[in-house]
Amino acid sequence: MNIGEIFENAPKLEVKTIMTDSRTKCEAGIFFCIRGMVYDGHDFIDEAIRNGAVCIVISRELDNYVNGVTYIMVDDTIGALHDFADVFYGQPTRNLKIYGVAGSDGKSTVAMIVQCLSNHFTKTAYVGSRGIIRDNVSVEVSRNEVNQIYFQKTCRAMKKEGCTAVAMEVETRFVEARFMDNVNFDILSFTNLNKSKMDFIESDEKYFSSKQKLFATLTKKQKAIINIDDEYGVRLAQQTSGTLVTYGFDPHADYRATAVRLEPDRTEFILLHDGKRYEVRTNLLARFNIYNLVNALAILHEDGYPLEELIPLCRKLNVIDGRMESIREGQPFNIVIDSARTLDSFKKVLEYAEKINRTDNRIICVFSLPGGRETSRRGQYGTLADEKCDLLILTVSDSRMENPADIAEGIRQGVSNANVIYIDDRYMAIRQALELANPKDTVLILGKGDETYLDIRGEKTYWPSDAEVAREIVRELYGRNENEAE
Repeated sequence: MNIGEIFENAPKLEVKTIMTDSRTKCEAGIFFCIRGMVYDGHDFIDEAIRNGAVCIVISRELDNYVNGVTYIMVDDTIGALHDFADVFYGQPTRNLKIYGVAGSDGKSTVAMIVQCLSNHFTKTAYVGSRGIIRDNVSVEVSRNEVNQIYFQKTCRAMKKEGCTAVAMEVETRFVEARFMDNVNFDILSFTNLNKSKMDFIESDEKYFSSKQKLFATLTKKQKAIINIDDEYGVRLAQQTSGTLVTYGFDPHADYRATAVRLEPDRTEFILLHDGKRYEVRTNLLARFNIYNLVNALAILHEDGYPLEELIPLCRKLNVIDGRMESIREGQPFNIVIDSARTLDSFKKVLEYAEKINRTDNRIICVFSLPGGRETSRRGQYGTLADEKCDLLILTVSDSRMENPADIAEGIRQGVSNANVIYIDDRYMAIRQALELANPKDTVLILGKGDETYLDIRGEKTYWPSDAEVAREIVRELYGRNENEAE
């Protein structure tokens, strides 16, 4: 690409690679000097030139200029990078439908529901915390790979693979680092603001300000789909510059859920929209997944897909493994797997279990907490579990450098009524719960979800995942083989 297509008064110079890391070896590269929180790209220009940079984009004068290298001065190197990358990669987000999902909870679930439903009509990719997913193929992406040009590069790759739409998680840290500048959203949704998840922004107002900045960039041609049951959603709805569409249980929501029925293997509710009433039945579990599903339906319906065609597809969605995953292997009781690690998510799972236990059946909960985190709040988890559960089986998850028994003891401090046992072997803890479960009881296995490792004393060891362990044990106990299960 000729740099003159972007930069005024620039000489004719062809570049083949965009560089933001001076250590990257390349041919005919253009290096943008980005000032980060720790490092300043201006300090690494010599290394970038040694590794193939022929053009350097700077925002301040240098002490030394190398002959034969082109230098371009700009006020904002990040802005210049995004403008250049947009053209360099063929303006991919302007040539794809981009559905963005922002907020604290539910981003990945909403984006994956959107992808799942949209794929019935057109080839759609997912981009987010679970990597890149298209054509049922999942590719893990390290956080170190996500940079200022990641989303442009990824969308171009998805377009080359034949995708016409991308459902994308929008993380606060990426917005603050300006990684998502020049991503052109057709629809941008907001789920909620969970104060317990603000590990990157130190206050709820700063966190909310990040969302405000994002939604303030929208035009009337772009739609803002907002949860108005959330107090911050109400504020955002009043301030967004995009065309506003609301959802929730609120009577004034454009997409309103009502008449909810929670079952061990499904959720049913009525969706009200534009004077019409739709009966929805889905394999997604729990009340919070109603928010996620209604959000996804609103996104796609606002883009022109008929609700009459979308809603039947909700009966069997490809749920995210390890997140409110129901295990049905012929056992006479309920098993639910979830990766709950925050107090809020833990509470929601317990409330769901209480809802589906309509008689005097027991709730048995297998869980632990990660080491090195929320040490002062562990008793609160115990108190919550004590209120809802009959038996707690405390075990190991990612204890890291802590003693798992110490973590369990911290949880036990909050328990006063429920029976509690500690088993320092996650497999045996799950087995004990499943062997003790009576017909119609509910067994919750929490903390790991679909993760395939255990971090114990600083070493990661293989773990088949909670769901696979539960299935294996149930098949053994109830004599059901894998072919029958399928």
